[in-house]
Amino acid sequence: MEENLPKFENREELVVNSDMAIDLRKAMSWAKFLSIMMFIGTGMMFLLSIVCFAVDPSTWFDNDMEPGAGGILGGVYLAVTVIYFFLSYFMYMFSVKIKRAIADGDKAAFGSGIRNMKYYFQLGGILTIVALGLVVLLIILGLIGMAAFLSM
Repeated sequence: MEENLPKFENREELVVNSDMAIDLRKAMSWAKFLSIMMFIGTGMMFLLSIVCFAVDPSTWFDNDMEPGAGGILGGVYLAVTVIYFFLSYFMYMFSVKIKRAIADGDKAAFGSGIRNMKYYFQLGGILTIVALGLVVLLIILGLIGMAAFLSM
């Protein structure tokens, strides 16, 4: 995949012109907005995980959940919260670094911003692969369960 990328003899050849800077500013603004919304969602998930740890969800609304399952549910919410925090953080740092790079012409900040965007997409890609694997596993388990049920 990387063989198709242009090879620069001198890395200084890569210059951000005014049109690119305008597009980067727009992307940076949206990234900052989305990251702030993600941070708010992260805070809400963290509070929900604390509530699940503190108050057993099996006591809510006469549900069929096993007693003590709140710890498991709270742990799942806490794990999702940590992953979501890092996604939010990488997107936010992308927006902050790109803003500094455009305003000050700071090449190090530009590189750091692009690196944070890379981390965001790497983590998102890994999570997508894991989710697709879980979906395939659940489909297989569902088909096995259905076959076992129909053979009775």
